[in-house]
Amino acid sequence: MGIELARGEYIGFADSDDYVDKSMFEKMLNLAKKEDADIVECHYHSMLETNRIDERGEPLYKEIGTRGTITKRDNVRDLFLDPQVSPWNKLYKRKVLIDGNVRFPEGMIYEDTSFYIKSLPFVKKQSFLDEKLVYYSVRQKSTMTSNLNSKVGDIFKVLDDIVEFYRKNRFFNDYKDELEYFCVKIAFCSNVSRIGRVESVALRKELFDRTFKFVNRNFPDYKRNKYFKGKTGLYIKSVNRLNIGIYARVLSKVMIG
Repeated sequence: MGIELARGEYIGFADSDDYVDKSMFEKMLNLAKKEDADIVECHYHSMLETNRIDERGEPLYKEIGTRGTITKRDNVRDLFLDPQVSPWNKLYKRKVLIDGNVRFPEGMIYEDTSFYIKSLPFVKKQSFLDEKLVYYSVRQKSTMTSNLNSKVGDIFKVLDDIVEFYRKNRFFNDYKDELEYFCVKIAFCSNVSRIGRVESVALRKELFDRTFKFVNRNFPDYKRNKYFKGKTGLYIKSVNRLNIGIYARVLSKVMIG
């Protein structure tokens, strides 16, 4: 509704449990106008909630490593590669979202993933503000850090939504390699780590089956993708139905969120 009702030239987003530097939107807007950017990104602090509390009884936080590669991207195709998909460190030109009919899918988690990737075919210029202006809260019992139920499966609805959007708008062939990298990496990395936290053995098996079904249906030749290289590429190409359970247990321990 905010996107529909907004009348400004640019649109920014803020999550209720995060906070931002007072200068953030002014600085991002000035850069957007100076460079006529369709999207501006800044860096952020990732703050993990600890089990300790302060004198007011509020939880204490410690800073941890950020996720995604946040940097200047001269080629829009590079925005598909290892991004931070969340909208709270970005400023979008409103026209990009309205003309592209880019919206958040309703009623499911991982909606940020869909929103971000749908916007990219309409982005002609990205700008980067090399300052940490957002304080992102990673809570121990949040939706994204718990994920011990069937909501983990929402990622497949989101990935299907993305593929359908690209096919419907005839972007799929133009961005095949980049989209393949983005979707398959999610399926076999963050998705597998969350499945590893699911307690039900039967549900884990079902989610593993859905993972391979999605990948094989939409990107059967993913192992030939030019972007899968290095350690990530070796891992992606080695995942199979026999070892995915082991990978899931390991990733569930080392990946947060």
